[in-house]
Amino acid sequence: IRPPGHHAEESTAMGFCFFNSVAISAKLLQQKLSVGRIL
Repeated sequence: IRPPGHHAEESTAMGFCFFNSVAISAKLLQQKLSVGRIL
C-alpha cells in the first residue's frame, strides 16, 4: 500500500495526487519542531 500523495512533486500535481503528504509533513516538522534536516 502506498501513502496518499506519493505521486505529487513539490510544485506539480501528478497521478491524481494534488498534495505531497511527505513534503507537507517534512515542512511541518521543520516549522513546529525546529527539525533541521530530513533525510
